[in-house]
Amino acid sequence: MSGHFVLQNITNQEIEDIQNAWLQDQLPVPVLGPLQHDNIGWNGASRAQLVQAMGGGIPNRTGLPPHKYLDFGVGQIGPKGQLYLFENYQSNGWIRRILRPEMGLKTLSNNAQTQWMLDRLRESFINQIKDNGATLEIYYFNNGEIQ
Repeated sequence: MSGHFVLQNITNQEIEDIQNAWLQDQLPVPVLGPLQHDNIGWNGASRAQLVQAMGGGIPNRTGLPPHKYLDFGVGQIGPKGQLYLFENYQSNGWIRRILRPEMGLKTLSNNAQTQWMLDRLRESFINQIKDNGATLEIYYFNNGEIQ
């Protein structure tokens, strides 16, 4: 499994803010999924694999350290969620930290890919949610390695 975007680190407050915006729209609240790659663990090799993935890319996902996914269902974004993402972008929030390194991520929808190529991160993320749902792949929680 892989995400559409990588958000290396997320905080409790950021998750709470996302959930509050989705609750205001009366939509299912995104929650962190179960731990992936827990059999690999955090060690010198898995940390190096993640650094390589974020830099020059990797040929496959083998050896990546533990991570979790934050899933946003297909079409599950409303006006409050979109406003939240606009304000988050304006305040230099987490939406500006999403990445798409060469590491076998899920393909973006055509609309999301077009926006991504134009460096319109927020619009890309919103279009991906609307078209096919979006998944954030997260490696650090509150600046600590996800366990």
